[in-house]
Amino acid sequence: KTEIDSLSKYFKRVIVVSEEKSKSLDISNAYVHLIDYSDYKTSQQLFSNFFSFFSLLLSELISLPKYFIYPKAILKIASNLLRSFYVKEQLKKIIAQEENQPLMYTFWFNNWATALSLLVKEKSIKEYFSRTHGTDLYEERVPKFKKIPFRKFQLKYVKKVFTVSESGMIYLKKKYPEFSYKI
Repeated sequence: KTEIDSLSKYFKRVIVVSEEKSKSLDISNAYVHLIDYSDYKTSQQLFSNFFSFFSLLLSELISLPKYFIYPKAILKIASNLLRSFYVKEQLKKIIAQEENQPLMYTFWFNNWATALSLLVKEKSIKEYFSRTHGTDLYEERVPKFKKIPFRKFQLKYVKKVFTVSESGMIYLKKKYPEFSYKI
């Protein structure tokens, strides 16, 4: 809420897209758009995004062969990726309602960043920015794998990543030096 309040002072409209129903913001120019999963169908997402989905998933699995020992983890990663494709389509509908292309920003550098990266990749948006601070930053906090899925994909397409702390910035730059200019 504090961040949305701050943003509302600098932008004509702030649209908060969320998967969770939240309390009213009580900010005159801030609006909440809830992602509706009622028409989500895994088979439809898989069919619509077949090549992109398998390309990204295979790239992720190859980057960490340890995944193959844990089939449940592969299913979870695949499910999250399919949901990112769905969120991408929902975001496109929201963007289409706007006069100008909105500035896109994620509070967490997670599956939302994957969805926005998909939008940048397909040129539906020019760019997006992300903030990162805890479990969405430090890969050591991920049980078993110590890796955040699709992180290189996210870093490839994000314009800038803002870490909350200097130590977070140093960590991310050291972990992904090829993307340090974005952090």
